[in-house]
Amino acid sequence: MYLRKVQLNPVNGAPGRFEFAAEGIGVRSRRRTPIGVLLCALAFVTLSACFSGNRRAAADAVLVSERPDLAEFTPIKDDALAARYAPVLVPSPDYGDPVALYYRASKDTKGNTHLTYHFLWEFERNDTGGCLPFLSRNIYTGGLGLQRTMFGPGDIELVSLQIDPAGRVFALFYETAENYDPSSFGVKHKRVSRLVTSGEIKGPYLFEVISWNHLFEAREMESLSDAERANLVQLTPEYFSEKLWRQYEMYKAEESFFSRSRAHEPFEREAFE
Repeated sequence: MYLRKVQLNPVNGAPGRFEFAAEGIGVRSRRRTPIGVLLCALAFVTLSACFSGNRRAAADAVLVSERPDLAEFTPIKDDALAARYAPVLVPSPDYGDPVALYYRASKDTKGNTHLTYHFLWEFERNDTGGCLPFLSRNIYTGGLGLQRTMFGPGDIELVSLQIDPAGRVFALFYETAENYDPSSFGVKHKRVSRLVTSGEIKGPYLFEVISWNHLFEAREMESLSDAERANLVQLTPEYFSEKLWRQYEMYKAEESFFSRSRAHEPFEREAFE
């Protein structure tokens, strides 16, 4: 059941008491205060626990370089370069395909290219049965729509590469789901970093979506079935213009519980002009 309306109504002749009313699709129910209070309390506790963890994860997801020699960046726009290194997704029927792939890029003072891709889905939703996924659908991704309020429209997930002047990829970053449990309210993000000091990380850069909020797991071409190979999701990258960046509310200079930046690298905050 998806909630259309939730409200508290005063009970006649009982000052200070309220009646909880919930209306759903084809189903209407009314419960006295204790059930309403319990449901609201459960939602509040679940949201607080989930987003306190996700706030730390979101902070980790902003891929701040630990190397001070990479602190100065010059934004670039190179569609051919972005297409060459673009990540590819293994089809995930349970979670849908992205509708767009955006990128931003910069060069550092050593001539390395920092290239970050952002996959865009129109929405995210946990369709698993159970109480907590139900709350997620009706409070976070739908119903009250906290996800839209907190982060912005759609769902955007990143894959980030660092490329040396010779064109070799020496660093790869993405986010995966840690201890994924679809019956939970939310999903804990875990940053995955792969770095090499010699050689290179060779493509293609394959990922499979493993959670309802579109987090990734790296795959190797040799591990794919014939059906997966035949249906790989390969999108042409589009530059993440300032207009689109603002439309999807990627960066908030001042964050609060209800207003948060989306995962990105700091160099991306300056667009190519």
